[in-house]
Amino acid sequence: FSEHVQDVTDGVTLMSYRRSAAEVQKLCATEMAYAAGIDKQACAGLETGKITGREASISFWWVPSDVFRAELAVLEPVIADHPGAGGIMVHHYGSLVEYLEESR
Repeated sequence: FSEHVQDVTDGVTLMSYRRSAAEVQKLCATEMAYAAGIDKQACAGLETGKITGREASISFWWVPSDVFRAELAVLEPVIADHPGAGGIMVHHYGSLVEYLEESR
């Protein structure tokens, strides 16, 4: 299914819902490889919203911002060097700003 979506769009963002750079890379690898093969880009998405309940583990909200920054530092060079990667997206700007301010 994801190949079809990439075929008919300019690019995609994959909401990885993971807190680990290694897990994000693993989750996005197939889609980024396919994107490279069709000369398009797939972006890795990270969640920073204040999510509660069972789904709280999908967001960086509940971990210190230095953990978020450390995972970004690991992920950024991998994404930058991948021909099918379009970057790292954060869902969404408002929650990112709130998270960084709360996590000081």
